[in-house]
Amino acid sequence: ICGDSNTRHLHFGSGKKTFGDRMPGKRVEAFLIEQIEPERCVGYKNVFVHCGVNNIKDKRSSVSECAEKLIDKLNAISALCPTSRITVSPVLPTKLEWLNQRAVYFNKVLFDYLNRL
Repeated sequence: ICGDSNTRHLHFGSGKKTFGDRMPGKRVEAFLIEQIEPERCVGYKNVFVHCGVNNIKDKRSSVSECAEKLIDKLNAISALCPTSRITVSPVLPTKLEWLNQRAVYFNKVLFDYLNRL
């Protein structure tokens, strides 16, 4: 969740205007797919991956390749954590139509992969 412009106002912790103080576990920021470290998921029952637009907003990047990079990371997490439940939230809509088109395609590739599991 951290790092996405749609969720930038969410703050973990305890006290007013925060959430998660009753949620055990680790929160890891990864602003790019390449920064996801599957080994940090070891030992957790639930793993949540929230997809943002950072990789796909570069118009020179291939959306398919970005999705494949994430799929590789998800496969690595699954291999390292075979009993963990992995939840993936897709890229959320943005105000930019060209980026929404890329996000829809990214999500389609991701959903196609997840539906084959």
